Amino acid sequence: MAFFQYPETILPLPSFRYGIQAQTSVMRTKMATGRTRQRRRYTTDSEVAQISFDFTGGQYANFKAVWKFKLASGSNWFQMRLPVGDGNLLTLATVRFTKDYKASYATFDNFTVSGQIEFADSVSITEATLDALLP
Repeated sequence: MAFFQYPETILPLPSFRYGIQAQTSVMRTKMATGRTRQRRRYTTDSEVAQISFDFTGGQYANFKAVWKFKLASGSNWFQMRLPVGDGNLLTLATVRFTKDYKASYATFDNFTVSGQIEFADSVSITEATLDALLP
């Protein structure tokens, strides 16, 4: 399936100062005996991240158009190069917004836009690579 590519030619990438939070699929249930039972609810874990962009006025206008027309008000998946912790500086990740973005006017012709995204796949090194690194 082809995803919309984040248009780096007209919009800068988000700030590299962002936080990623893992969302585990493990569910913990306290038993009557006091012990805790753990089980997986589904097979894949997900990650969400808080990101922010610094835009000029023109770039902010472009972002709003991309948001509306290409991302269907943030609901469509798209691809963007991000530092995701897989050993590479930037990796093409498939993401989508989980909430509406927030924008603030910082200084003359400078907008800060922030939002929360989720990753379609939690990108990491492969298990084979990990096994090769372990003693």
